[in-house]
Amino acid sequence: MLDIKLLRSNFEEIKKALSARNEQFDLDQFQVLDEDRRKKLAEVEELKNRLNLSSKEVAKRKKAGEDISDLYPIALSPGTISSMVSTNKKG
Repeated sequence: MLDIKLLRSNFEEIKKALSARNEQFDLDQFQVLDEDRRKKLAEVEELKNRLNLSSKEVAKRKKAGEDISDLYPIALSPGTISSMVSTNKKG
């Protein structure tokens, strides 16, 4: 099994080596899927960051006795993030 970092850093060399061995592995498709996965991870991290910032703001406002109803569209629940990720997998 090859290390993912090795594949990313030496893509062309590994592609040639697999070709020389007559291995049947679609590295181009792997690269497309890996790039897509990395983009999705970045999106998820951004959503988590927004959730954390919103949660802190909610806590701050609640402590001060302020209204938080305007934050509900922003403050996504963890379940919402999971469903967004699941939806992105399908489509």
